[in-house]
Amino acid sequence: MAKFSTDFSAGNDAMLSGEAGKDFSVDELLEVLRPAAIRLRDAYVKTLDQIFSRRSGQLAESIMLDDDYIAGSGAGGKTYAFITIAPYGRRKKSRRKSRSRAGSAGAKYAKHNRRASSTSMTNAELGWLLEHGTPRIPATHWMENTNDALAAEIQESINTEFQALLDKKGL
Repeated sequence: MAKFSTDFSAGNDAMLSGEAGKDFSVDELLEVLRPAAIRLRDAYVKTLDQIFSRRSGQLAESIMLDDDYIAGSGAGGKTYAFITIAPYGRRKKSRRKSRSRAGSAGAKYAKHNRRASSTSMTNAELGWLLEHGTPRIPATHWMENTNDALAAEIQESINTEFQALLDKKGL
């Protein structure tokens, strides 16, 4: 399954290029992104809780932040910091009682009495299915709509934090 996440990168490439770009560590760039990423994660959780109010909440609880960076090499030598916001982990077993279908081992519905142990879905797979839909489930676009609604606010937060970092460094 494809990676299902949202990435935000720090800063303006013009500000980070050249000699000025060498003044920032990966930790500083991640600190610029972290408040915006936390705000976006909280918005995802709120959106999921509104759309799926009577469900277990496992998908909303599984959305986490993952800090990472790509170290620059070669002539450009740029280092990119990013935070991935995605649902992680496997779905827990349902607390609902399963319906049993009466019948002997040779009956038409006997195969439904078996309990499959390895068919659990990951939270990322469920998030993708709810985002894009299936033939039986309509698409909710929960992640896309949240991204669109908060794009300006998130970018403003990143710019504010980056400007504070520039002021702190005296650049």
